[in-house]
Amino acid sequence: MTVSGTRSRERLDRSPVDEVADPFALPDDDVRRLLRSRRRREVLRCLLAADTDEPVAVGTLARRLAEEEHHPTHETPLLQRCQRVYESLRQTHLPTLTAHGLVEYEVRSGLVAAAAGLFVFEPYLEGPLGDRGALE
Repeated sequence: MTVSGTRSRERLDRSPVDEVADPFALPDDDVRRLLRSRRRREVLRCLLAADTDEPVAVGTLARRLAEEEHHPTHETPLLQRCQRVYESLRQTHLPTLTAHGLVEYEVRSGLVAAAAGLFVFEPYLEGPLGDRGALE
């Protein structure tokens, strides 16, 4: 079982959902819940903005998010922030996004790729605050 690097809109057999995630098929509350987390929105944005179709390592995503979360008044070293972000991605955010068909996450290799469902969520990720206003 490997993560595919292709950005086709076809689904891979490894996804746990029966159909491609469609925000219009999900209740607005479910879409809001999925996009409520800033970390989940940033993961989705990173995958959409990637210059390549290749999967991204969880560690790479964690470092990028940890750097963005840095506040000049916080004393937490980057390594600690990276570890915290990595664990939250691995334990919470990536399994949630995978279960809804937005990303493909291969636990053993630690690679994440865009799934077919991610592309229908793209309009919700534009603008401030992940453009939650698209639902309001």
